[in-house]
Amino acid sequence: MPAAALEIGSQVQRANGTTGIVAAIEFSYDSQLMYNLTVAAAHTYFVGDEQWLVHNACGFAPGTAISALPSSRLQHASHHLRPPNSNILPNWSGKNGGQDFIDLAVPILENPAYTFNHTLKGGFPVRSFAGKVNGQWIVIHIFKSGKDKGTVATAIVPGPQQILNWGLK
Repeated sequence: MPAAALEIGSQVQRANGTTGIVAAIEFSYDSQLMYNLTVAAAHTYFVGDEQWLVHNACGFAPGTAISALPSSRLQHASHHLRPPNSNILPNWSGKNGGQDFIDLAVPILENPAYTFNHTLKGGFPVRSFAGKVNGQWIVIHIFKSGKDKGTVATAIVPGPQQILNWGLK
């Protein structure tokens, strides 16, 4: 269950297999040290004194990534993956309407190897999703705010320094 769906009375599994009941919900808007964990395979782990089972849901839920890929954004979002910038995708053709980019992007958005926050040139905050295609890193940036919130900003093949900076291994 996504954290946003928790309600008082919701059942949550503990490490020992028993079920706990959510007794209270508290929001904190303070700055805090946070860790973006990457946990091998299952993306699940136990937290807190009560050992609550949580899931590090890095990507979009299955079947929902398409919502981040409106047709109005596909040509611009994919241009760094096409000649002359890269040969990940062929030259743009209105014939396929960007379906090749959708086919590449959806698996990365729904099952990324890494996710991280980033700020694009111009100060645009994005959530970034990284995955490999044919052994090469692809990073897809999704707007976090503004009129295009939740939609694709751009996709790139990161350079060596970006790979290092973003911790892609």
